[in-house]
Amino acid sequence: LTCFTHLPTVIQVEVFYKPTSNWDVLSIVFHILKILPASMADSFGIFTTNVALASGVATAIFGGALSYVLYKKSNKLEDDRSRLAPSVAASEASIDTSSGDDFDPLVYPGGLINIYFGSQTGTAEDFCGVLGRDAAHNGFKARIINLEDVSVDGGGNGDYPAELLQGASEERAACSIFLMATYGEGDPTDNVEDFIQVLKERSGKTEGGEVDPVYLKGLDYAVFGLGNVLYENYNAIGKLTDYALERLGANRIIDLCLGNDDDDLEGDFDTWREEKLWPAVVERYIGKNNATTQNSTKMQITTTKLPPCEYAIEFLDDLAAKVSSYSEHSMLTSSKHYFTSVDCAVTSCRELRSSKDRGSTLHIELNIAGSLTYETADNLGILPVNDISTIRRVAQRLGYDVDAIVRTGPGEAVKKKESFRHPFPTPCTVGEILGRYCDLTGPLRRSDLKILSNYTTDELDKTSLVRMSSKEGKNEFQSKVVDGMLGLVDILEKCPSIDMPLEYFLSVCPRLQPRYYTISSSSLVNPNSVHLTIAITKCRRSDGSILGGTCTSHIASRAVDPALNSLRVFLKESSFRLPKDVSFCFPTLDTYLFCMVS
Repeated sequence: LTCFTHLPTVIQVEVFYKPTSNWDVLSIVFHILKILPASMADSFGIFTTNVALASGVATAIFGGALSYVLYKKSNKLEDDRSRLAPSVAASEASIDTSSGDDFDPLVYPGGLINIYFGSQTGTAEDFCGVLGRDAAHNGFKARIINLEDVSVDGGGNGDYPAELLQGASEERAACSIFLMATYGEGDPTDNVEDFIQVLKERSGKTEGGEVDPVYLKGLDYAVFGLGNVLYENYNAIGKLTDYALERLGANRIIDLCLGNDDDDLEGDFDTWREEKLWPAVVERYIGKNNATTQNSTKMQITTTKLPPCEYAIEFLDDLAAKVSSYSEHSMLTSSKHYFTSVDCAVTSCRELRSSKDRGSTLHIELNIAGSLTYETADNLGILPVNDISTIRRVAQRLGYDVDAIVRTGPGEAVKKKESFRHPFPTPCTVGEILGRYCDLTGPLRRSDLKILSNYTTDELDKTSLVRMSSKEGKNEFQSKVVDGMLGLVDILEKCPSIDMPLEYFLSVCPRLQPRYYTISSSSLVNPNSVHLTIAITKCRRSDGSILGGTCTSHIASRAVDPALNSLRVFLKESSFRLPKDVSFCFPTLDTYLFCMVS
């Protein structure tokens, strides 16, 4: 591996899921790949990993032995990012982070319900938005809370976290729902690290920690975990949250539910909320025979009036008032990379395959001097940009002026304006918003179609979208949308009656997510340069058209047009590190020299 900086000449070996016969060395590479952070595949792309393998039999044996040892200890990357692109949370639910005391009990007979999320890329946050809409239909006043904002040791109820017990009274326990994603090697997402640490300490999961059995007394809870069964630490954070809350005196409403991204994460979530969560919550807080709430999660919105929006759009004359900086608290957690990324110049971009080979694999070099500092085997996040033709298709379809300069702010749905978090930096042009921050071509969830149906003016379009968003239309959704590789831009064109102002579009449209690539250069050899090996992805759709990966197409454009000489990037540390002491690998100098000569 190139990260073995003491080894000599390296060669490129490309590994696909498709087996390659008669290459015994691939078995070694396969084990090595399991301990490396996986680069995230581009949309609909072939999973490709490029590794550099030191030549020689002795080096191969060494790599295989080391990979076997580390593999036994390693955990795999588990992310809450679904294979389906995420939508923005709570697009039609009132986002309320206040105490929740000011609501009409006749409108909300179930009282207050707190919905918390631990999310890295937005999926758990999106699901909270769905629960927020469900809550209103079921007779509950919902508060959607980022666990990053929870003061776990705050006062108010003695030693209890005051935030988690919002809604509790002498007659009623507080009701809280937790949507917890697992990230990295069974790790908590960035926004719940402090919260999980307190849960571990209070529940006796840390060394020297003692159980506090009354820490969360007076709390009723339910947990839905987001994970992938293929990984070793499957849904570790969801399981830990469920376990710790009970140990700390909270009362479980229903059993822990684990959503599996390898199968149908959204389906697991829908089944859980419709068949388990809401029936149990309604029965506990309202009663079995309350007609207001039965089957309410299946209600369809038929009103033509647009609901309150979480965003407001201000049109500006120029960029003179451009905001130069944002506080960390003012940034939306799931999109902080939009604010913190840096532009790095592309200094080299060359094709690695011969002209006779199908496809394209590029070697990319970026100048990071003065901008980033990395360690070998770290991951580089690249922010993709939609191609100009896709941007124009969406703008033309919805009647947006791509050159208009706008600024986003809190809309009517945000009850406390000071709690508003910016989704991305503004002011900027509408074209830049559509290009950099909106996923216009990625796959959609069924719930996305249901939301879009509320913005149709033609009954046929509405019926079609509602049908495919239902459980009964799951197969149709799979064949037409998923297998057909349709993105938001395609749905807009196929349902021409969809019409919405820009602020509503920002609430509905999925965010364009970064793609991660394992750095293939050594930080010791190239401290000021990052090298990447990237397979350019292209797929043929059922209608014969070619769909290129959003990010790899963006990267490939740098090879075509030298004027496009930068990429917006950020670093993500890897948990894979070589041991500082390698004496167990090379007990003698003779052994080390033998490997080099081989």
